Amino acid sequence: MRRRWIAASCIVATGLLIVAFFVKPTDTHTDVGTPTNEVAHNVGDSPQGERWPAIPDGPFDSQRVQLETAAANGNPHAAFRLGNAIAHCLDYNPIASGRAAQMMAELIAQAGTSIRIGGRPLGDERSIDTVLFAQQEARRICADTDSLRASPPTLDAYHYIAQAAEAGHPRAGALYPDVAFLEFRSPIELIDNAEEVDRRRARARAYLLAAVRAGEPEALLAASRAYATDGWLARDPEQALAYWIAYTASDDFTRIPESLATDRTAELEGMLTASQREQAATRAAGLMDVSRERTDAN
Repeated sequence: MRRRWIAASCIVATGLLIVAFFVKPTDTHTDVGTPTNEVAHNVGDSPQGERWPAIPDGPFDSQRVQLETAAANGNPHAAFRLGNAIAHCLDYNPIASGRAAQMMAELIAQAGTSIRIGGRPLGDERSIDTVLFAQQEARRICADTDSLRASPPTLDAYHYIAQAAEAGHPRAGALYPDVAFLEFRSPIELIDNAEEVDRRRARARAYLLAAVRAGEPEALLAASRAYATDGWLARDPEQALAYWIAYTASDDFTRIPESLATDRTAELEGMLTASQREQAATRAAGLMDVSRERTDAN
């Protein structure tokens, strides 16, 4: 019973991570300005990423050696796939969907209202939606990654994502803020490494906004989080809503449960006046035009 409880708790923890995914700060709440149209340099327009052929999608485990070799030779597509897998899947604990549902039901029955997600009891339909979505996303991203846990890589997610982002890989640019500060595990470490932290924060800002300009949907979501109340860029609820609205027009958004999306929209709109919401919608339309132009160009 204790092992089942622990495993079920891990399922809930994954759900909590999904909630945090929409609002989590990357490192500290330091103000780094309010960028709108400018970036530090045109990372997203870099031709470096175009020199390298994309590696056809396939099971990660069977391609891992190929990816590591290609990344060592400078291929940003390989570097991103490695960094993305390491960031999300190194500690992944695969659980069959039927078994996960059973453990979830047991946990709801035993925990009552003591476990809450987003302020709601675990048994609430919206909480259940969140946990199920978290499990689906974990299975989607971490399929065929057993080799990572059996033989952990010597290089971390930051190494690979930084390599790919510097080469102009848009998805790496969107993910960079989430991995850039992981090694600094406390406020003291952030202070002790202030110069490096500032350098990475500046790069995170440039990479993220360049990825937005490249029309990357994941960058729209990341930018919405970055400008939100608990974000790592200067707080700007209007921009947070604009990026969120633009993200809701992407194919990526269709994976998100309606309840979670509705809550996020209500949260962001609740911070603004009617006029500010209109301004956010206007900004979002411009962002969506950029995404469509990039999609058509590809």
